[in-house]
Amino acid sequence: MKDDILYHALRNAFPKGIITITPPMLGSANRHSIVQTQRDQKLFVKFYETETRFKNEGIALEVLSRSSSWAILPEASGKEQDIYWRTFPYVELRPVDFDPTQLHQWGHLLGEVHSISAPEGLERSLRAIDCVDRRLQVLRAFPELAKRAEHLWERASPFVTAAVAIEGKDSPVFLMNDFGARNTFIRADTLSMVLLDFEGSGVGDAHWDLGKAWDVELLDPDRRLPFLSGYWEARQLRPDSWPHPATLWVTRFVATLTIFPYAQRVQDRPFFEHGLQKLRILEDEVEGWT
Repeated sequence: MKDDILYHALRNAFPKGIITITPPMLGSANRHSIVQTQRDQKLFVKFYETETRFKNEGIALEVLSRSSSWAILPEASGKEQDIYWRTFPYVELRPVDFDPTQLHQWGHLLGEVHSISAPEGLERSLRAIDCVDRRLQVLRAFPELAKRAEHLWERASPFVTAAVAIEGKDSPVFLMNDFGARNTFIRADTLSMVLLDFEGSGVGDAHWDLGKAWDVELLDPDRRLPFLSGYWEARQLRPDSWPHPATLWVTRFVATLTIFPYAQRVQDRPFFEHGLQKLRILEDEVEGWT
């Protein structure tokens, strides 16, 4: 989306506001703006790449408004020249330190989201194990990586497929589908933790929201217990009931395969390298099984 098109879309909504279009972030298709209104109100504006993402976040935020006191809720939304946008009150956000207390809170927030009754209107995700063949096929655009991933799946499948069939019987939950550190912050005004970016939200297996963080912020085993204890507390689960090891491994595997075509599309080489690192972790784990 070009800056002049975004600017004119907002100018019709805020004819006398001061509009600043922010540069795009590496690895993201999203664009943002800051608007200073006549009433000296500062607004954060989020533009959406597609109408579907715009609608998804609207559904998600409506659900969160009824059940979560921490959510930052929109003030207005609009469409202009096929550009969809939504305004939020401007809130100063700080990064999360991920100490044990914050890890517990982070897990609790995810558990809260997964405890919400799945809303209508969001896409139902397949189980990860039902996505493997398709993801491997897409990866064939990268022949060497595809060969490596196919070999890994051949070695792993005897250990995980039977276990997933037994374990993977969780009821579908409300998914954020982009859970991770870059979408988790502390509000400077209230010091409460918030989750952002529900435009990809959907309904499906709870492991989809864990796979990304498991190999990044939760890569250190010492960080996993406080996080999971918060999650178990929020969902009132037994500690040994979730996550399911085999289901989680398959989910992480499928999520890793999606990194490479996406990173190439948005020209994010560091993210591509991150995918290679995750692939090595998965390979080392299977090596340990055999």
